[in-house]
Amino acid sequence: MGGTSGALLEIFFRAARLHLRESGNAADFRGAFVAGANAIKDVGGADAGYRTMLDALLPAADALANGAPLTDAIAAAEEGAESTMQMEGLAGRSNYIRAELLATVPDPGAKAVAIAMRAFAGP
Repeated sequence: MGGTSGALLEIFFRAARLHLRESGNAADFRGAFVAGANAIKDVGGADAGYRTMLDALLPAADALANGAPLTDAIAAAEEGAESTMQMEGLAGRSNYIRAELLATVPDPGAKAVAIAMRAFAGP
């Protein structure tokens, strides 16, 4: 992870915090996660399929919004990250790296999101 990832994660956590404050429900991690993922999408201008961290965040957010257990959201993030290997780079650093190189590794931001989600869930 690098580039603008830090700034994007700040956007995620600020939006999540705002959601928790406005909802009055400090335990609403599902809504906070969805708000954070959508904020990155809205501010950053990328979307699912652009080969960015959103390819892990948005499937996880969809799973959580639909009431899936955290384990399913983690699996969705992991699948989303791996799917980036078949994507053309349309945003971020992937936008200017040769396609044949991109096909050998998942997007680092998406992979980092999946790893972080697995780590936060614990053993």
